[in-house]
Amino acid sequence: MKTHLSGTHHITKGIAMSYLKALQKELFTKNVIGFVIGTVQPLSIVENKDFIKMVNGFDLFYKIPYTKTLKERILLAYEAGTEKIKNLLDNFVHLHNIKKEL
Repeated sequence: MKTHLSGTHHITKGIAMSYLKALQKELFTKNVIGFVIGTVQPLSIVENKDFIKMVNGFDLFYKIPYTKTLKERILLAYEAGTEKIKNLLDNFVHLHNIKKEL
């Protein structure tokens, strides 16, 4: 398998590990965002020394996002969620109008 991945796809152990680390980092960031939102914390919690110490206890190499990054990510998630709900409601209204016509 290692030979196949390396020879055919040019995927080395280093590439695979960096991809895995990127996935882990993204998952960790999503969990931090979920914590901030779910516990109604101010964004500045990520600058709190005790919060940083706690997160470093989970993963010493994880770099906590800045408050600006968190704000941007939360806004993007909010906008995506709002758009999804709007589309669901539009579809519901459309289907409801079709049923009325029948």
